[in-house]
Amino acid sequence: MTSLQIKKALKSGKENLRGELTLAGRTYPVSFSLNLTLVAGKLRIVGHLETNYSALDIEPPVVGPGGFIANVQDSLELLVQLHSDQIIGFQEAVESGP
Repeated sequence: MTSLQIKKALKSGKENLRGELTLAGRTYPVSFSLNLTLVAGKLRIVGHLETNYSALDIEPPVVGPGGFIANVQDSLELLVQLHSDQIIGFQEAVESGP
């Protein structure tokens, strides 16, 4: 995220982060919805992405022989939780520029 995007997100409490996710050497475009909240003096950033295994060229897992125990649906939810004090360069980005 650019410094401007971070500052905008801090004001609104929300941001849509677009980027790339690399799995097993392959890269996929992704877009996470982020919510930013202040917790104990630190910024907590929670992200959420709903996708499916097929979009990432992954076969859904099989539980039991031939899927006998459970049938896993082609649905995948990726969650991220970050704390601003653990992101290298975050504070500098907030303090820099206009």
